[in-house]
Amino acid sequence: MILRMALILLALLPSIASAMTVEMFQNMIGKINAKDFNAVERFLGENRNIYSKDPEFYVILLNYSFCKGIQSDIVITKGEPKEGDLEVRDKTSGEVVGFVGNREIRNDELIVSVPRPFRAIYQGVTCC
Repeated sequence: MILRMALILLALLPSIASAMTVEMFQNMIGKINAKDFNAVERFLGENRNIYSKDPEFYVILLNYSFCKGIQSDIVITKGEPKEGDLEVRDKTSGEVVGFVGNREIRNDELIVSVPRPFRAIYQGVTCC
């Protein structure tokens, strides 16, 4: 019985030893939320082989891809405004002719860096 327990423990040690620490994970998620993408890119590049079997590595990779892939732009255009947009009205008629607002645009070029099993998830993400 003790031998069996020791073998199980030895089998698990390599995966436990190569697991990412909670502090490191939280630090990277914090950098993603702060839009410090350069630090996250360095971490992902330098640690791909070390944490390739660690699910937290892929959580960081996906969060990075989603957040970096969403860009926010200010638009001035014709059409109906959404809630929170500034209406542009015709001076003489008072009719709404356009708006100024903020729109999020997804950069689908980043999907290349997302592992194949997660691409469907990426397609469903609308914001960070």
